[in-house]
Amino acid sequence: MDTTNTVIDRISERDFLSSMQLAEAMGDMTSLAAMFHAYRKLSRSTDPGVQSEYARLRSVLEAGQQIEQQHGRGSLFRLDHPSVSLFTAKGVISPSELANAAHHQASLSGQNLLCA
Repeated sequence: MDTTNTVIDRISERDFLSSMQLAEAMGDMTSLAAMFHAYRKLSRSTDPGVQSEYARLRSVLEAGQQIEQQHGRGSLFRLDHPSVSLFTAKGVISPSELANAAHHQASLSGQNLLCA
């Protein structure tokens, strides 16, 4: 018996948004996408603050997925984020995702130098 939905449904909207915000802060588009899929009732919230943040995070996800299509899965991971460091040490984040993130961040640093 799959109890995933019932467990997720017990989490408050704001607590679930906090988890989504953590995924955003980490640059983890895969987890953020999974959260949108797992907690669909969030889109029907009657709380204007929840609706606003939900829409903002949806935009973040859409933009992030476009970047990851171009630069590879994991390219938006923030390598200096403590949770990314922890998940890297535990082997949760793959070497290819880490390489994509490092390469993408290096390319952004190069662009910033050109604009300076």
